[in-house]
Amino acid sequence: MRFASLSILLDDLVRNERRKRLVVLALCCTLWLIYGAIFLPYLPLGSGLMGHDYAFYLPNLLAGYNWALQNSYWSIPWFTPAACGGMPFYADMNAAYISAPQILTLFVSPLRAVQITFMLFAFIGMWSAYGLMRMAFGASRTASVIAAALFLFNGFYAYRMLIGHLTYHAFALAPLLMAILLPRMLQVVPRTKQILPGMKQVLPGIGETLVRACLAALCLTYMFHSGLFHAIPPVLMACVIVILIHGWLFGFQGFSWALLAGAGLLALGLSAGKLHAAVSLSLVFPRDFYRLPGVENIGLLALSLFTSLFWRPLSVPLVNADWAQRRHEWEYGLTLAPIFIIYYLYRDTQWRSLRWRSPGFARIAAGLTIAVLVLTPLALNFYAPAWNEFLKQLPYIRSTSSLLRFFCLYVPVIVVCIGIAVDRASQSDAPLRRKIVLVAIAVIVAQSAITDRRSYAGESYNPSAITGEYARAAEAGIIRPIDRIADGGAFPDPGDAMASGGSAIPCYQPMFGYRLEKFPLGALQPGPIMSERAGVLNLKNPACYLFPKENKCAPGDHFTIAQTKEAEDLASYKPFPFKQPASQVIATNISIASSMACIMGLMLGGFLWRRREKGLPT
Repeated sequence: MRFASLSILLDDLVRNERRKRLVVLALCCTLWLIYGAIFLPYLPLGSGLMGHDYAFYLPNLLAGYNWALQNSYWSIPWFTPAACGGMPFYADMNAAYISAPQILTLFVSPLRAVQITFMLFAFIGMWSAYGLMRMAFGASRTASVIAAALFLFNGFYAYRMLIGHLTYHAFALAPLLMAILLPRMLQVVPRTKQILPGMKQVLPGIGETLVRACLAALCLTYMFHSGLFHAIPPVLMACVIVILIHGWLFGFQGFSWALLAGAGLLALGLSAGKLHAAVSLSLVFPRDFYRLPGVENIGLLALSLFTSLFWRPLSVPLVNADWAQRRHEWEYGLTLAPIFIIYYLYRDTQWRSLRWRSPGFARIAAGLTIAVLVLTPLALNFYAPAWNEFLKQLPYIRSTSSLLRFFCLYVPVIVVCIGIAVDRASQSDAPLRRKIVLVAIAVIVAQSAITDRRSYAGESYNPSAITGEYARAAEAGIIRPIDRIADGGAFPDPGDAMASGGSAIPCYQPMFGYRLEKFPLGALQPGPIMSERAGVLNLKNPACYLFPKENKCAPGDHFTIAQTKEAEDLASYKPFPFKQPASQVIATNISIASSMACIMGLMLGGFLWRRREKGLPT
């Protein structure tokens, strides 16, 4: 009878466990569908219009599709004829050829690819945040669901995608990267009402470590190739903060740091070819001619950050600015839910009964490091003449026209901290946890639904020309080559000229500045690309932008009459011969070798990991 009762009890526990998993699955999927119902109507709007910056990214997707249709997806699209009379494509950090939306255009239209990417990466971000809390922090399902909901509805991802910043979709990989870097937690004693539950870190074996290193490297590489280069530094800073928080709670270890370093080196190898090309292009066209804006009043800056995170963007006057920062630059919202959660925990939890460990040297050092990293985005956006002059001398920062994007650091960090607070402060109080999750989800959904988005409803880009040309090319299996330089003023958006075989001037290319301050117009003029004038064709040789010394030309030079075949190949989205420096060839080979090493690492790591799970010698 005892064995029968035990069996019934175990069966009930299993069923209860399955029931909880199904509840979590249903709840998170419902939140994801609500998210889509709120934001998808802006991609596009009912009028057919969408975010203005898609005027740059949708033509790029069509150009990438034309290249893949004419050649193969796996060949490197060094150049494109579709913009500015001929431009570097692979080296352009904003041309995300190796990315999900570009791959999706092999099967669906650019507009549909944007919609799928938006929902797919929101889904990935939501479940990654859940997994981060559940596995790396050993959090309860309640705390993990709250973290997933907060990250899903964060304003940085949603509104960047609405406005047309397609490259920011890779931000959704931030919690996945953190989950890969941190060891799993195993509960060894029942949860007690103390700040550190009875858990221990489970450091992975060689096989799992190898797999994790490769996956983390792939996350970083995808961020780089998909164009997230503006947000990669704050994402890495957020990773460091979360690793330090994990060490503060569960003990410091070198695994995560070694894994981050190894993944970073592998990611540099995987990205070496594109990184070298991008740096070469940036050296020819540095973006250091814009002033660096900031806020003079530190209190006002802190207030604007607080409202941007928890309420709605506050219009703050920036000094030393070349133009005003639009609303989407201040969108980082996590809704008021974190504030309500802290309020509930403060009211209903006996904080003084929680036992804190006395800080040692490692914890003090970690706390100071966290404080410095948390204050860095504020420091970067604070304006004082001497401080601003110092920042303008720093690499990377001097080529940036705004540092507000560093505020995205707070999104994953706050999500993790709220999840920890809910889990640690309510471990023995199930009713409190249920109340917290209900209130938090209600606040997140309600605030996201009623937020005033009239400014986003007034966006102006019409994607019909690009989607129409895509439909024609997909049905016929034939690309439309560029046959003329088009007057960009004749089109609502210059990038649309490619849909009718034109390459527009003036064009939209941030590499030359937002007002084309550095664009070498030269002899380029509206008319047929093969028209000859003073021995040159009416088409730029884009190799001269990228490697002018090796190709014995100057940035902005045109194809000569002797290069008619090369010009025809470029206009037809075909590769043409050009000279690369030895360093670029080496960098490309490093990327190829790193790709092979990554594949082998995943296979070997998976094999060793599986043998260890089965208890076999490795």
